[in-house]
Amino acid sequence: MDESGFRELLESRGLAPEEIDRSVGLVGRFEDFLRRFRPASAASRATAGDVLRFVEELGRTGEGSVDHVLAIARYARLSQNDEALVAALEMIDGAEVPENLSSRLAEIAGEGIRDEVFAGLEVPPVWATPADKNAFMRELVARLSGRIDEDTLETVLNGNLHFIPGGSFTEERERFVAASDLDWFIADEHRRYVEYLAGLRDAGTLYFSQPITDDVVAYVRDTPTCGGGVRRGDRIHVTKIPYQADAYLHETDEARKRYFCCHCMWARESILHPETGVSPRFCQCSAGFEKQYWDAVLDQPVRVDVVRSVLRGDLVCEFAVHLPEEIARGS
Repeated sequence: MDESGFRELLESRGLAPEEIDRSVGLVGRFEDFLRRFRPASAASRATAGDVLRFVEELGRTGEGSVDHVLAIARYARLSQNDEALVAALEMIDGAEVPENLSSRLAEIAGEGIRDEVFAGLEVPPVWATPADKNAFMRELVARLSGRIDEDTLETVLNGNLHFIPGGSFTEERERFVAASDLDWFIADEHRRYVEYLAGLRDAGTLYFSQPITDDVVAYVRDTPTCGGGVRRGDRIHVTKIPYQADAYLHETDEARKRYFCCHCMWARESILHPETGVSPRFCQCSAGFEKQYWDAVLDQPVRVDVVRSVLRGDLVCEFAVHLPEEIARGS
């Protein structure tokens, strides 16, 4: 293990000394685990299967938390081991959603309703299979739909279930305030997004868990709704970049194309196995991601509708952001 390089990386992320020690110790345990099977192995050469088996073993001893997997992900990024990095990121992606949804539901509908909805439901551990995570969310959304009305359900689901800090979009807010008008701002945001992705492509760096290719950059460049938006009257229509955009662009099977588009680890398996599918109502969670961004940019709450969704059978996820009257009128 490159311990000094790892400590330097963790320090640059602002981790406390004790957190750094725990992360270094965890990666050391990971290497010990690997050497039980391959004596010359190292974390820098670990496979996706290695990551899964190690986290499962941690789970059997009462560990295997998001923090454990995050330590592996950070070391994989340091050592440029993309296979291990993607495996770790996909394991913890959205892991916070059930707990945050529980808190949000209690806040809006009351603790009694929250307790009824979650009664007997066991949240899958981070190493659970995609099918198990899908089954959990299918049951949870069904229970929600049976106990609260549609408006309340929408409010719960689009309420920042990833709990991204409110200050995450400070720069975007500042750019909006400085912009000549709304249309210029969204066009400039799209331009910035294309440039950012092109930089990742040139550096050979993953965008979260996906590689960026020439085809992906061209797709985003030619899709102004992606990474910016297109204003139509008092609404801005936005689309998500596919979760695995290069695979999406080259896939010919419609179901698999939709699968490669979906970002949600709690619902993605529904596309390949619709008989056990999560209700498309859950896509309000993705609408909430767009809502958080535009709430911050416009400095006031907005409504965001799901226009198209791969869970509904569409080939893209599209959202409509309702502009406040004074902003739509003044643009």
